[in-house]
Amino acid sequence: MILLVSVRPGVKYQNSVVARCFQGPSMGRVQINWLDKDGKFINASIKTFDCSHDWTEYSMIVIAPQE
Repeated sequence: MILLVSVRPGVKYQNSVVARCFQGPSMGRVQINWLDKDGKFINASIKTFDCSHDWTEYSMIVIAPQE
């Protein structure tokens, strides 16, 4: 799912996902692509996790980059 959210530089945010791997253990990831005010890519924050058969919440705390 792609969701655009306006943020303020230097402010802390939490990104979460609830996921499971239906067909067996696998890797998953939580990712934020940071864009500037004009929609130009700045960088990405990524956290990987070991996904299991059970529904589990995964999250990461990040600080929005300066432009």
